[in-house]
Amino acid sequence: MDTMKTALLLSTLILVFACETNPSLVAVSQSVPVENPSTAAGKVIGLDPSFDQLLHSAAMIEKVATGFQFIEGPVWVPGAPSHLLFSDIPANTVYRWSARDGAEVFLSPVLSENAQTGATGGSNGLALDPAGNLILCEHGNRRIARMNANGTRTTIADRYQGRRLNSPNDIVYHASGAAFFTDPPYG
Repeated sequence: MDTMKTALLLSTLILVFACETNPSLVAVSQSVPVENPSTAAGKVIGLDPSFDQLLHSAAMIEKVATGFQFIEGPVWVPGAPSHLLFSDIPANTVYRWSARDGAEVFLSPVLSENAQTGATGGSNGLALDPAGNLILCEHGNRRIARMNANGTRTTIADRYQGRRLNSPNDIVYHASGAAFFTDPPYG
């Protein structure tokens, strides 16, 4: 499966976690092919014919982990072993999921307990920069940060026109290498 299809399928997979308390959302929210259809948690409904080119018509939804508070910001990390990273905002934790190991804590806490930012919650949106580094939209820290190889984080942006960011929410990288992110007034 090519990278775009893998990213689409696994990014939408995260919605099953978020929707576990509202099963009516699951049926139209995300999909992954499952090996055993008896474990399927729902069916995929495509509303745009171009979506059918990305996903097999027999794809089913499978819940692969539970127990999260409010999750967002999935990013698929290719390589060996490939895995999914996602944020549980109120838990102030980034989780790692793989088919081999299931869900486990990757980073906790995101926002240190003694942080004096005036904001709440850990990270939200996650992305990989063009060099493959993990980028975190940190609500509580009111910044965009890069995870370094040694586990420390470097601030990429925390101000715009001299003012602190509100609560960076989601981020995407353009093919040129430019990053675009949202900064809504909550957090």
